[in-house]
Amino acid sequence: MAREDLPSHDLAILRACLRQIEEVDKEIGALEGEIIKRGKGLKGLRRLLQVHGLNLLSAISLLAEIGDITQFETSKQLVSYAGLATSMRQSNKTTRHGKITKQGRKRLRTTVIQAVLAMVNRTQTPLMEFYQKQKREKGAGKAICATARKRLTIIFVVLKKELDYWYLEDRLYNRKLRVLDAAA
Repeated sequence: MAREDLPSHDLAILRACLRQIEEVDKEIGALEGEIIKRGKGLKGLRRLLQVHGLNLLSAISLLAEIGDITQFETSKQLVSYAGLATSMRQSNKTTRHGKITKQGRKRLRTTVIQAVLAMVNRTQTPLMEFYQKQKREKGAGKAICATARKRLTIIFVVLKKELDYWYLEDRLYNRKLRVLDAAA
């Protein structure tokens, strides 16, 4: 990188920073490789890769955080486990639903929300149509949480009932499988 407009001391600092970034990128690559190597054999991984918006690392992360899917009887239990269930207050005949509880697995909740954020305004799927509708009605923040809950419900059904994802895009799924098979 040749930057003639910078003073020599700034250029030295810039080069040092770029070397550090390269080293961090190498470390990240090594860690991702190790995660893939360890998670490659997780039960349900190939099914989760069918779900649009989940890449190999996010699918492995979700499976690791969920653990054994048989511990959940319903998708509501999984949503609650992730802390994405809405809080509810009851007084006599009045029931009020509030914010998400956030009482659950923070990493699971974060991974699901990040997967939704990765898809927002980038894909045209039924899940993103749901997001757009929720966004118009309730705002972006609530729409993201609602879409994350719906995504967890989809993941629950795919894993628990061992069903294929109904909105499968073969091209994307085959690309994910090639990455999985190429992994160490």
